[in-house]
Amino acid sequence: HVATFRDIEVVDLRPLQSKTKGISFLQFDLLKPVPNDLKADSVSCLHALEHFGLGRYGDEVAYDGWKTGLTTLTSMVTAGGHLYLSVPTGKDQRVEFNAHRVFSLPFMRERLRESFSIENLAFVDDDGDLITDIDPDSRNADNSFGATYGCSIWTLRRTP
Repeated sequence: HVATFRDIEVVDLRPLQSKTKGISFLQFDLLKPVPNDLKADSVSCLHALEHFGLGRYGDEVAYDGWKTGLTTLTSMVTAGGHLYLSVPTGKDQRVEFNAHRVFSLPFMRERLRESFSIENLAFVDDDGDLITDIDPDSRNADNSFGATYGCSIWTLRRTP
C-alpha cells in the first residue's frame, strides 16, 4: 500500500522478486553490518525480528540473533526517523521450537528505549482484540497484558 505514494526497498535474506512499480528488493542478511547507503527515515520490521538467528529461513543459527538484528535495524534508521516494529509478545518470554521467539513487553520496552523514544504502542491480545494508545509503563504493559501469545506493535523514533 505504501508503494502507491513512496518507493519501497524490501530487504530480505531470501532472493525475492516483484514486478510491482515502486518496490525493489535487496537480498541482505540483517545479522551482518549494514552498508552506509542502506539508511532510511522509515524502516519497518513486522513479524520478522522474532525469527532472526533461528536458522529457519537460511540464516545462521545465533542465540542472540534478535539482538544483532535489532542493532542492525537501529543503524538503518536515520536520526529522527521511525522504526515500525511488531513482535510476538507474552508474559512468559521464550523460544518456540522451530518457529520464533516470544518477547515480554517489559523486556522489549527496555531494549527499544536504548535507541528510540516510544511514540505509540498497541497490542493484540490472546482474544485477537486490538488495544491502542497504550502507556508502555502501565501495569498491564508490565504484565504483557497477561498474554500467552499476543503481538506488540511499536512506533518508535530514533534518538540522536
